[in-house]
Amino acid sequence: YNLGDMHNRDISGFNAEWRHASNPVNQLNVFGQYAQYRFADAAMKVNDFNQQVLGAGWLHVLRDGRSALSGSLYHGTEKDVSPVITTATPGGGRADGKKRFNGLRAGGQSAIADNAKLFISAGAQAGNYSKINPLFLRQRSDRLYDVTAGVNWLWGRLFTLRPQLNFSKNISNIPIYSYDRTDVSVTVRRDFR
Repeated sequence: YNLGDMHNRDISGFNAEWRHASNPVNQLNVFGQYAQYRFADAAMKVNDFNQQVLGAGWLHVLRDGRSALSGSLYHGTEKDVSPVITTATPGGGRADGKKRFNGLRAGGQSAIADNAKLFISAGAQAGNYSKINPLFLRQRSDRLYDVTAGVNWLWGRLFTLRPQLNFSKNISNIPIYSYDRTDVSVTVRRDFR
């Protein structure tokens, strides 16, 4: 990832998912993720962490066969792994420590044409950290909310074009971690069959 035309961080990891169709209109899934976040700038390396997430979801196709609703719940942890020693982190790791978080997501999609599906989703996540931040004398607690909307447009047989708009709001009891973010993206996907 780059931020302000500068190399900011690297993320590596893996995702796994298992899906089971219990009947023609309901599908259950279980998922997991492991990722390592490593910051490029030496001054930011104190924030390095490993993240683990486990969750479960459900997808239901509506009677018209062109629309679906979905929902998921998840739990995760972030282990602060930085070996950097500072006055705020005499034992290494992040100033805020480890993080435990829980979240939920709900959404839906509907075919608006034979080759286009409109989708929308919303989510909320609550995260709490293990240490009292020595600079702010508080144990950090964050609440993250987001809404995403877009269209999957099937372009020919093998290509999908996906314009998407995402709004995020993070509310933290330590003000420097609060933010609003708007993200606009366009993804082109090619299937190999």
